[in-house]
Amino acid sequence: MVPFYGVVLISSDAPNKIHLCKTLNEDLEEVSLNKDDSDRTLDKVSLNFVDWINIMGEESAKAQLLKLPITTSEKFINLSKSYSPVKQVDEIYILVQIDKFDTKTEVSPLGFMRIGQRRLFLDKNNVLTPVNDCFSILDFYIISQRQGYGFILFSEILSLSKRNAVKCAYDKPSPAMLSFLKKNFALQKPLTQHNHYVIFEGFF
Repeated sequence: MVPFYGVVLISSDAPNKIHLCKTLNEDLEEVSLNKDDSDRTLDKVSLNFVDWINIMGEESAKAQLLKLPITTSEKFINLSKSYSPVKQVDEIYILVQIDKFDTKTEVSPLGFMRIGQRRLFLDKNNVLTPVNDCFSILDFYIISQRQGYGFILFSEILSLSKRNAVKCAYDKPSPAMLSFLKKNFALQKPLTQHNHYVIFEGFF
């Protein structure tokens, strides 16, 4: 049995509309699933994504030595509600493994990344400069480290979003995240901002 990988998108303003953005084979080439396999994959994600987000958000917090998770399904879904004090629309991308059998499809999470647009004040030549709708990486966790899954997920997100890693702002990145960015995207010399976001030379 050869696994497939899927990149799934969930938006906080429409969490019931789950999108299978891309499917990759084991060689990371884009492939298409037939309608039945695609529908079964989306059904599995719909049934499980709340638990997946809570579990991976908790593990992400532990990895960053945080007392509380940054991302929970409840916080994420409530971002876009009218009663939320700060109404925002964030997106969560989940990398899943899809195992196809004769009569069923098994789907398991490999990791997630939460992104959002933020209005940030960032240091540009020693002057705090407002950046509207800054593409921000807010949370990131991969279940099995050193398997290349993080690179697959972030690369696909950048491709789908038509972004470059150096043009992103990173919210309180851990040493592991900084090492990941240096190794895979040649991002060196992090510039830590007053608001704990990090950008890199070439952002502006």
